[in-house]
Amino acid sequence: MEEKDKITPKEDIWKEQFYRTCQEIIHQIMSNDNSIYFFRPVDPELDGAPNYYDIVIQPMSIYRVQEKLDNHEYKLPNEFINDVRQIWINAKQYNHPTHPIYKAADMLASKFEVLASSLPQYISEESKNSALQRYVELRLLRYKVNKTLLEKK
Repeated sequence: MEEKDKITPKEDIWKEQFYRTCQEIIHQIMSNDNSIYFFRPVDPELDGAPNYYDIVIQPMSIYRVQEKLDNHEYKLPNEFINDVRQIWINAKQYNHPTHPIYKAADMLASKFEVLASSLPQYISEESKNSALQRYVELRLLRYKVNKTLLEKK
């Protein structure tokens, strides 16, 4: 295993907290009766939606999200967030705004956004370094601007 691929104890703790929080979010979503529409992948024949996969290009379901959680496929919170958001996007893309599934997706999307704010944030070493570099570059730029302004006086 390369040095950059090694997982630190801090990352282990973060991942454990991240997956626990994701599971809790899914549990909260599933506790709503309307979640039944979104649990399993759409079956065009069974669900009376023969053109579903012609319209929906990125199918997603709570079942698939749960499967990815169980297999630890998510590395970052945004991957999980984007998959869950895709469920609501698909439902609203396929169904008319007056349809009960559209309304359920709208309501659960709002609930999800509140729940997703509880996800632990992870900042990689690369991000820390680039943020630090940007900070240093900004400070240097401010210094040069101030120095130029003082020289003009």
